[in-house]
Amino acid sequence: MMVDFTLREVKVNMPVLRVHRRGSTIEMELPRGISLLEALKAAGFARDVESPCGGLGLCGGCTVRASGGLSGRSPREALMPGDLRLACTARLLGHAEVFLDDPPQPIFSGPNGSHALAVPEDAASRALPFRLDLRREAMVGTSSLEEFLLRSSAGLSCPPEAVSDLALEGLAKMLSRGEPEAVGWVFDHRVVMVAPLGVTPLGLAADLGSSTIEVAAVDLRSGEVLGRLRVENRQRRLGRDVISRVVRAIEGFSDELRSLLVLSLNEAINELLKSSGASADRVVKMVVGCNTVVGSFLFGIPPAGLSERPFLPWTLRSRTERASGLGIDLGCPLTLLPSIGGFVGSDALALLYRHRSGGARLLLDLGTNGEVLLWTSGGALGASTAAGPAFEGYGLSCGMPALPGAVHRVRLDGGDVKLDVIGGSEPKGICGSGLVSSVSLMREMEVLDRSGRMKPCLGLRFRLGGDVDLWVTQRDVREFQLAKGAVRAAIETLLEEAGIGESQVELCVVSGLFGGSLEAVDLIRTGMLPPPWRDRIHFSPDGVLEGLLSVLLGGEKAMREVEKLASRCRHVSLDRDDFKERLMRCLDLGESYPG
Repeated sequence: MMVDFTLREVKVNMPVLRVHRRGSTIEMELPRGISLLEALKAAGFARDVESPCGGLGLCGGCTVRASGGLSGRSPREALMPGDLRLACTARLLGHAEVFLDDPPQPIFSGPNGSHALAVPEDAASRALPFRLDLRREAMVGTSSLEEFLLRSSAGLSCPPEAVSDLALEGLAKMLSRGEPEAVGWVFDHRVVMVAPLGVTPLGLAADLGSSTIEVAAVDLRSGEVLGRLRVENRQRRLGRDVISRVVRAIEGFSDELRSLLVLSLNEAINELLKSSGASADRVVKMVVGCNTVVGSFLFGIPPAGLSERPFLPWTLRSRTERASGLGIDLGCPLTLLPSIGGFVGSDALALLYRHRSGGARLLLDLGTNGEVLLWTSGGALGASTAAGPAFEGYGLSCGMPALPGAVHRVRLDGGDVKLDVIGGSEPKGICGSGLVSSVSLMREMEVLDRSGRMKPCLGLRFRLGGDVDLWVTQRDVREFQLAKGAVRAAIETLLEEAGIGESQVELCVVSGLFGGSLEAVDLIRTGMLPPPWRDRIHFSPDGVLEGLLSVLLGGEKAMREVEKLASRCRHVSLDRDDFKERLMRCLDLGESYPG
């Protein structure tokens, strides 16, 4: 008996992917099994996701927030919080959604943050109030609102010399509402605000890093830091480090990079003010520090001068503009501190301002763009080195940024390996300081030799303690060696340039995220710093932010000091014949150091 098979064309409904970006939603029908990375690139969203590892699921560059009909989580994704997925490994199996503008997750905020900010008392000037009678008869005899404010504040011990636009705008609002009285505020020889009784002026300090943005709010009357908040810099979507962002800018993505920076800064400011119970119109002054590439994007100047030798930043001078003119949700003036040269920016100068006293000292602000400063009686030498993404937790087998859930320190406790995790939650990955701490522990346990090679019995990875399967691989160790070698080579170059030896350095200040997690022995055991410096290492996790707050509260006097300090700094280029040879030598982890 013959069976007649009839072929029929069956139309199968394809999965629908909904992509949410900047308030709009796009729907696409896509083949089942396609990766989110392929789907997003095909739909024109290549600039929103990147995969430097080539889609191997290692670097985390294509991390997105996604839900719905997707393939199961890979081992790497299992370490990631919430609904974060790697677009290169997550595959579309049914209807799903992707959110490309996920709000940033604060690392810490509020007055009880991870580290209290220390602002020197002698750096703080205080805002002074004066009463304003807003009845029309009280204003008779003055020719303008500006004159009225100057006359009303003349009785202060330090009468103002000028009136800000913000104060005039505030006075006009109070008059339009028919308020009978108000309070004016004088700060740094200017009337800076007019507001209802009981409302005090605020200042903001912002450290705009390549990977993270941190903002702190301070009450200008009391000098009290009301809160602080750190978020990721969204620019990392288009480039892991400053060099890759310069390249992207040349490729035509300069406006996009600037938009991502401003978006990140606005989100940080708005969230900080919200958590501090303050409104934006209370902010009367903002001081910013950043590397020269980020500063260029902030002011809308493409960083073309930094794309090739001799690596020239757009300006070394300080700049002040109204924040709203830069796209920031504030009406106050924003001041960018001077830079030093090359890729050594105003953030490094703020750190130097904070730690400028004393004898010869070395200052380290470590991240993807490692900035190294050497301060002596003759001034300061500054250099930047491309340490790579390892110090920021990117490109590692179990790497992640320094967000809640990141292991930031690894230690031995009674023979057991213990993990210290940001936020005290379950560990999800390893950040940059966790990598340094892990390599230090592996040296202590003699798991690594001085060349950085793991014991053959371990294979190619070393499992950390805890209930979660986290590990450091041989490849991760090599990435660390490149980063730390670049820093150590930069240190040696500056010492040689200044004509002094290691023994003459009285203090080594380590700032940035490393400064809050590591111990001196970690930096020595891994060969980043020389053993004789153990008792000279000082950790200043908030050195840049504290320097910015000091300038903010110090007013015009502090700015004059900063400008003078900048004139005493000289940039040293590491684009020299002997640097590569020095770098290769500095990859060595050094002699075994017991701690």
